[in-house]
Order: sequence, then C-alpha cells, then structure tokens
Amino acid sequence: MGEGMRRGFIFSLIAIAISGVLLGYSLFLFNSNEEYKNLNLDFLELKKVDFVSGNISSNISNFFDINTVLKNKTVEFEINLNGDKNFFALSSFETFYNNVFENLAGGDLNVNADGLTDGKAEIFFDNHTFEFDYNNKIIKVIPISDLNYILNISVNNYYTSRTVWTYSISGVYVTLNYSDLNGTYSNSGYINGSALCSTNSFTVNYGFDKLKINVCKDNLINGVLVIDGDFSSTYTADVNLDATSNSEIKSAYYNADLNYILNDSKYIGKVHAR
Repeated sequence: MGEGMRRGFIFSLIAIAISGVLLGYSLFLFNSNEEYKNLNLDFLELKKVDFVSGNISSNISNFFDINTVLKNKTVEFEINLNGDKNFFALSSFETFYNNVFENLAGGDLNVNADGLTDGKAEIFFDNHTFEFDYNNKIIKVIPISDLNYILNISVNNYYTSRTVWTYSISGVYVTLNYSDLNGTYSNSGYINGSALCSTNSFTVNYGFDKLKINVCKDNLINGVLVIDGDFSSTYTADVNLDATSNSEIKSAYYNADLNYILNDSKYIGKVHAR
C-alpha cells in the first residue's frame, strides 16, 4: 500500500470515528430532550393538579368565610360568625365541579362535599376538629389531646351585661381579647376543661341576643371550645382563633373528598384547608 493510500485510509477511519461520536452525541441529546419534555410535562400536570385542588379549597373557604393558616404548633382560624352566606349553594357545588369544571380541567375529577352540606363545616387538623355549625352559628374545637386557645373576638354592638369566667389553677390555658363598642376586655388563665359547659362561661348579652364562650366537657370530651353566637345578623362578630398543640400541626383538611387524576399525576384525599 502506497503512502497516499495509507493516509487516505487513516483519514477515512478518523472521519468514521468522528461521525460515530457525533451520531452518538446527537442521539444522547435527542433522548435527553425527550426526557426533559416528559419531566416538563409531568411538572405542568402536577401544577395543574395543585391549581385545581387549590381552586376547590378556596371556593369552600369563601362559602364559609373561613381562613386557615398553619404556624408550626398553632393553627389559626379566621371566621365571621354570623356572615350572611348562601350556604344552600353548596348543594350545587359537587354538580359544578364534577360536570362543568371537569371538562375544563381535563382528566378524571370527582368532588364529594356531602360532609359539608349537613349544616356543619368541619376542618380536621391532626385529628382535632374545628366545626362551624353554620345553621346555628356555633363554633366548636374538639381536641383529641390538650389544646390551648387564643381568642380575639370583635362585635360591632354595645353590650348590656357581661359574665366573665372563673379561672382555675390548671386546665386549658385561654387568652381572650373581646372587644365591642363598649371597649375591650382582655384576660388569660387556666379554665377547668373537665367541667360541664353549663357551669362556667364567658357570656355577653346584647339585649335579647347573646354570645357565649365555653371551654368545657362536651359529649364526654374535655377541653372543648364552644362559641355560641345566639344573635341576629344585623351586626358582625369576627372571630380570630389560635389553637395551639404540644406538637407540630402538619395538615388541615375540610370534610370533603377530592379525587383528581390527570395522566400520571393525581390527588386523592381530603380537600386542603388553605
């Protein structure tokens, strides 16, 4: 083989090697792009699932005028006790999401809010229960273990009389800041949470109306917070409630079920209270 042929053969081998490397690199880029597109698609699906679940949660909160915020060992509830809401609209809530909204969202969407249409809006936080009886304007916090409470309540009316709590040396620690057009009452201390609800209450009378707050034994459970707003809706009663546990509170859910499957992304469980 002559010198020129040898050089041509070597150059051919080099060209073939370079072409092989470029082909392999091109295939690598193609596969990487496909993986990236798949990852990007999954990410968009997850964002869509999160958006749908957040939309449902937000609309439920709007129905009940409830805002819920988790703060480590404390869950904060903000609610207008006697807000004028069309709660009967909840009966069409499931129909809208399961028929109309599903077509817009795509995928398989099913919402079951039957647990909220019985007159009570329930939020479960680490097995404790926040319950708003919207037919009777009653708030309850039902603990499975010790909870302490901070209450900030504002009523835009003049009270006619008031009865305050009798504090104890131990029990449930409660801080109360109660304000109305007469001024502000603030106090804190331990309430005997094992006593019957009829024995010790903070009660404010507004003529024929009243608002009563108890921390007591209710249905054999100690330390239940009961806020009973037995008054008309001609004035507002804004309640800001902090329930504090001895351990971190990790989640809060409405008593409503949500199943949403979008290709490989899905959410199955209770509706977040957020």
